[in-house]
Amino acid sequence: MSRLPPRSMGAALASIAILAPLAVVSLAPAADAASVKRHDIITYKREGWVAVAGSAGAEADLACDVGDHAVDGMWKVDAYDGDPRALRVLASHASQDHPQTWDFRFRNAGTGRAQVKLFVTCLSDQTGEASWHQHDLVVDPLKADVRPGLAVGLADLEHSPGCRADQIPVAPGFSFTNGVGVVVASLPSADRRSWQWSFVLAEPSAVTLSLRCLDRRTSVGGAGGHVHEVDGQLSTPTGGQVSDLAPGVNDRSVVARKQDDGIVGAFSLTDWDRVSYLGQDPQGQVRGFRFQVTGPSVGTAWIGIWGVDKRTSRQLAP
Repeated sequence: MSRLPPRSMGAALASIAILAPLAVVSLAPAADAASVKRHDIITYKREGWVAVAGSAGAEADLACDVGDHAVDGMWKVDAYDGDPRALRVLASHASQDHPQTWDFRFRNAGTGRAQVKLFVTCLSDQTGEASWHQHDLVVDPLKADVRPGLAVGLADLEHSPGCRADQIPVAPGFSFTNGVGVVVASLPSADRRSWQWSFVLAEPSAVTLSLRCLDRRTSVGGAGGHVHEVDGQLSTPTGGQVSDLAPGVNDRSVVARKQDDGIVGAFSLTDWDRVSYLGQDPQGQVRGFRFQVTGPSVGTAWIGIWGVDKRTSRQLAP
């Protein structure tokens, strides 16, 4: 893997932003051409919050409906009695044994009390009904990538193995099993088949990365035994960069394509020594991000959102 530190990610991020959507395999229509209904893809979110006392830790989880898939979990620091950068996120990942659940773990290195909003983005396990039938959405089991022995400083990691070319990476997560780090980047890989993370590590650490893969085809079903395709694409602001982050706390947002629901947020800090990430808030088609800039000058960040079309393609031969 070619590791890309946030300070040098500009070219790679630009290439992600301008890449054409992944090619869709051309398939002949199913024999029963009378039934060409598209199906809704159903997403929703759940919210919660956790208070983390000074010099203490906390764990929490959020869950989708049983049978559905947690495809993104996120936190946002809502309030802190002091400097919010003191809050450390030690884990944010989908559960190995319960696909509908997302787990969080925090450590508060400061003396102030932190109030943290929690979110989980959920994907229904089936499409909506059309022409008296539904299809399953196919999501792989959680893939784990253990990274022991990470040295102090900047660690640029890409989840391995990634997803197949006919899949969409979802549920990117991490869990520190030793040590602690600050997240400074979380974004799709250049080929959009895996996920990249960057951490600034304060001590020797070990972290487990995790990922799931969503098939771009539904299960077979309906008249004639057909399938539908699921379309996903990364959206970014114009130019991909937010370059006007003022000193203090800043909220910025990115909007998915008009036909999409956003399911996974992505970001990278260009000036990670001055710009801190305080979390994000999934709002359907929109994803809100929160940053803090330390110092007198403006800061820069890159933000993006994975969007999935709210409806499948028309039916195709399996």
